[in-house]
Amino acid sequence: MSLILVSCLTLASHDGLSKYLTQLYPVFLVIWARYMAQTALMLTLFTPRMGRRVFHTLRPKLQICRGLSLVSVSMLFISGLSYIPLAEATAQSRRDGLRIARLRLDNGVTSALPYRQAETLLTQAEQQLASEQLALIAP
Repeated sequence: MSLILVSCLTLASHDGLSKYLTQLYPVFLVIWARYMAQTALMLTLFTPRMGRRVFHTLRPKLQICRGLSLVSVSMLFISGLSYIPLAEATAQSRRDGLRIARLRLDNGVTSALPYRQAETLLTQAEQQLASEQLALIAP
């Protein structure tokens, strides 16, 4: 449970920090710094145990495509943060996750559990967002 809370805090703080930094620096530079910090941390943690195996992959083309996809999604999301509030962007990305989980469920790729988990998280996030928006409106 504590690992889930730490990961939620980390993701939320990264998104908030990225939104702030894009007001000062180009989006590409913010993305570069974000992934370089992550790379340095992972190398520090895993290289002592794994050595050179940390760089070995059985499918290098797939890894390159995955990396490019991840950078592209990050660029689009963080660029979008300059146009919409962070809470709305997060809620929309959770809705997208729910849609993907539903597609996987409908096509028999996964069980109903991931879909139900995504649905529960989305409902909680939307309720919290609605209450925060009401708090801003109401005196």
